[in-house]
Amino acid sequence: MHLRFVVVDARPTARAALREVVEEQWGWSVVGDAVDGFEAIRVARNEDADVLLVDAAVEGLDLKALFDLVDPVTGPLVVGLLDFPHQHAASKGVAVLKGAPPEHVRNVILGSLEKKMASDEARLQLTEEGDR
Repeated sequence: MHLRFVVVDARPTARAALREVVEEQWGWSVVGDAVDGFEAIRVARNEDADVLLVDAAVEGLDLKALFDLVDPVTGPLVVGLLDFPHQHAASKGVAVLKGAPPEHVRNVILGSLEKKMASDEARLQLTEEGDR
């Protein structure tokens, strides 16, 4: 599975570091980057991204707003990068701590996408059964 990412962080050095992990360590593509949540939505739509990798402190539309606005069925997976564990308590969606090993983050992303695909397949089956 080849994934298309948008990295979202106000700091250019952080975006560059995320790009390096995604492309060099994981072998996936970064199709765009954004400095705030508004730009993240625009870039994700324009580039047909699979995953938004978002700093928890992003401005504009914050992480919680992105979790709320991005359709979990048709939109990209939103993955929050948290500074502190309690940040996730106020939000929904997928989140990991910034200090987590890259392989752990990768596994969380893959596991979340597998659940999303299974849910999509189940929804499709129900729709097809309802059409009969």
